[in-house]
Amino acid sequence: MQVQGANGTETVANPAAVVERVVARAGELYSLPAVAMKVLELTERADVDARAMKQCIEQDPALTAKLLRVVNSSLFGLTRQVSDLNQAIALLGTKPLKLLVLGFSLPGGLFTGIRAEALGRYWRHSLTKAVAARELAERLWGAAGDEPFIAALLQDVGLLVLIQQLGEPFERFIDKAFVRQQGLSPMERSALGFDHITVSVELLTRWSLPQSVVAAVGCRPEDLTPGAAAEADAVDALSRIVALAELVARIVADGQPTWLAEVYAQAEPSPRFSRAAIDALLEGLQARVEQLAEVMRLPVCDGIDCHAVLTAAHAQLADVACQTAAELLARRVGGMGEIEDALLCEVRSAAEAMARLTRSASAKPAPPARSTASRDQSVGDEAVPRPTAKGPAAVGQTVASADLTARLADAVASCRNARCALSLLLLRWDVADQWTGRALTPSAARALLRKLCDRIDHAGQTVLPYGDWGFAVILPNCERSAAVDSAHGVISQLKELLPHTGDRKPSLSLSAGIGTVSLPPRNFPPADLLDGAARCLGGAQASGGGVVKSIEIY
Repeated sequence: MQVQGANGTETVANPAAVVERVVARAGELYSLPAVAMKVLELTERADVDARAMKQCIEQDPALTAKLLRVVNSSLFGLTRQVSDLNQAIALLGTKPLKLLVLGFSLPGGLFTGIRAEALGRYWRHSLTKAVAARELAERLWGAAGDEPFIAALLQDVGLLVLIQQLGEPFERFIDKAFVRQQGLSPMERSALGFDHITVSVELLTRWSLPQSVVAAVGCRPEDLTPGAAAEADAVDALSRIVALAELVARIVADGQPTWLAEVYAQAEPSPRFSRAAIDALLEGLQARVEQLAEVMRLPVCDGIDCHAVLTAAHAQLADVACQTAAELLARRVGGMGEIEDALLCEVRSAAEAMARLTRSASAKPAPPARSTASRDQSVGDEAVPRPTAKGPAAVGQTVASADLTARLADAVASCRNARCALSLLLLRWDVADQWTGRALTPSAARALLRKLCDRIDHAGQTVLPYGDWGFAVILPNCERSAAVDSAHGVISQLKELLPHTGDRKPSLSLSAGIGTVSLPPRNFPPADLLDGAARCLGGAQASGGGVVKSIEIY
């Protein structure tokens, strides 16, 4: 993975190697407390000594008090009050108690220095996911809820590790992802090459947690096939429960109603599935989470009205009642890999932080940067990162035709020989179906856009189709500033031609993305220019449309 740093393009190591270094560093800084390590040692024996377990846990009075408060909460539903660890072990069993000890023994250093808002959001999400996993296991699968509870509680511990090691840029990235109401893991993988779940799995493995718990921690909602038959293997069921609990937490803890359709689709394989059962579980979850947070003395973010979120979720489903939940899920998952343009600045900052971390952790010098490194520039209010070879396309990106690719390759060779600049301008309607019901038909809109492109006053330009709703304009001997002026000229002409709405905005709008290379070097890949322009076009459309964004490639 390559990122743009202050001194040009820098190469970040293989994601797997970076994860290994991150986890190794975390393992040195954050180790499990001695009591938790002793509990793991005791439970590895075939005949667990309950008395030795009790004596071990009692060495940490704060942990003992926390365990007893949680065991006596409504979450566990015990028939009588538990006053000491002997009773807790007798009523719960050794394994559930061991899992609770591990779940509540996270190193204190992981939470040091994290903003109160971010820490509260972390705990609310993690506690909600843990309670949801337990409820899902017991109500929908008829299984014990102890392992699901702990796996869900620990699944996001890698997020704390990355916040500690990447700092403020990564926190800003999380904030933007939270506002965009999309799954965080796909965005992290696009930005860093891995996600916080991968870090969680490696760290929990290093801490010797049970393999079944670690396997469930590594399961993400996008890893599952909705509607598939439930596997008989208990580990597979545990993984599905934890992944489903993550979706529930996004609704209840994060206030994101758009995930309800996916919850229905993912829960369907459970033996006791019904929409009514899911709704009942969601309705009662918030009170249980708040009680658990209180007994654990943990901070949570306030202000989310769970009932209002669920009402909004059902209203959204009613609006699309003609489509099945599976179709909704497919559409949702299909878009999860795309990073919204509003996140791109934070993606770059987080990646730069990872590059710095990698350099500080490794004595080996970084490989030399590619000769075609890009410098981020923009027109408008947001920067657009250099396109990378990996990762999903930006919003609005369209696969180029063979003709466009060939013509662009010819232009690169010609401009290199002439020692002049080359710009590629991509223009596209902001919403492909925005003229539905208007006098301007799609074919007329396409013809209008072609006419506007032909009016660009530049010698030697070539206009070619770009997808169904756009055109590409190859501009030889054209610097970036001149290409930007041409794009603004097209957009201005459109505003003069089309009627305006009541808020004075044009009834239709165009966005433009521009890639420029001042002097194509030898072996310059034409695809870099096309990718840069397409990325800018996606950024312009994600910014609301009617915007020009550009990037200069070196």
